Amino acid sequence: VVLFAAAAVMALFVLRWSEPDAERPFKALGYPLAPAVFVAVSLAMVVNEVWNNPQPTLLGLAVIAAGVPIYWFLARQGAARRSA
Repeated sequence: VVLFAAAAVMALFVLRWSEPDAERPFKALGYPLAPAVFVAVSLAMVVNEVWNNPQPTLLGLAVIAAGVPIYWFLARQGAARRSA
């Protein structure tokens, strides 16, 4: 859960960097420091869990990583359908 929360907050940085002129319907309190601290602490928690419980944590990370190629494949299929 912590890993996905960190990814969601990292998306804030990605979106603000990739679309600098987009309308901002909300403000991120303390941006960029507060979200950066949240991401850093979240990643530290994941690293700590890998350190303390390597086998189940790495297995969980492997399951998450296995979904990435599936996502890319499905995203590519969707893009091909939209352009056709």
